[in-house]
Amino acid sequence: MKPEIFTTNSRSMLAYMNQMKYAIEISVALAEGFKDINYDDIEDLLCDMLLSSHGPVKYEKPTDILRNLVNEI
Repeated sequence: MKPEIFTTNSRSMLAYMNQMKYAIEISVALAEGFKDINYDDIEDLLCDMLLSSHGPVKYEKPTDILRNLVNEI
């Protein structure tokens, strides 16, 4: 299965993508060198960011979405 890339005009999605970019840039800038970048911390930070939701809850974290999907299986 090949990944697919799409464009979006959704301002909320673009804002979320900019938030992710900013968080990654700050984490990388705080590291003294490439070997000091803690990718696990960056992943944890991104997984704790809030996403807008169309469900009963207005905002959810990616980890909560994943947990709900796994529980449905």
